[in-house]
Amino acid sequence: WDFRANTNHMASRKSSKARAMAHASAAEDCLGNGDPASAITEADQALAMDARCVPALEVKAMALLEMDKADEAHPLLLQAVQIEPDDGPAKFMYLGQLSTGQEAAKYVRRGIHIMERALKAMKKDRRCPPDERLAASKEISAAYCALAEVYLTELCEEDGAQEQCVAAMEAALKCDPSNVQALQTMASIHISMDKHDEARDFLRRSMTAWFTQPDEEEEEEGEDGEGEGEG
Repeated sequence: WDFRANTNHMASRKSSKARAMAHASAAEDCLGNGDPASAITEADQALAMDARCVPALEVKAMALLEMDKADEAHPLLLQAVQIEPDDGPAKFMYLGQLSTGQEAAKYVRRGIHIMERALKAMKKDRRCPPDERLAASKEISAAYCALAEVYLTELCEEDGAQEQCVAAMEAALKCDPSNVQALQTMASIHISMDKHDEARDFLRRSMTAWFTQPDEEEEEEGEDGEGEGEG
């Protein structure tokens, strides 16, 4: 057994994976800058070095989705799921959007499960900033809204669809009581159930939440101001 050859082989594999991750990161930057074509080029370079590079598979899929090429994105997301079936909620949420019926609900639930597990770990970590936990809670709340949407549309004729929708909205509001979409959906559901007092209450809460949301432009200006003050 050639120890030196084996060590060199392991070092080469690590180097390839590191270069692949660098290209995957560059692909994410390209996508963030509104250049999906360049993102795909970078992702392809990453995958040429490491075919199991999940970040590259995911960012290439997202770039293809931006280019309205869902048929090409779908198998990449499935491949990412096969490699990392228990981590990374984004791929499951995208698969939920690309799937239909019970399969869509299944993927969204898997994404939610991963996000909830991550949030649980964040709550146990005293070093985790509160704003990060809050952001994670809001993401989970939005994911529950996506699950409710499946039951409101494609699965609306299924037995217990309304109950599943209400349960999803209750979970969404537990994570983020100011989620306007969840509050308005709950209002619509209660109207359909002829529970008009409850519907009005949810509408009032949604309006309050809407008008008390911080303005994104003001937040950005505030952050810029803080940075200038520190300098």
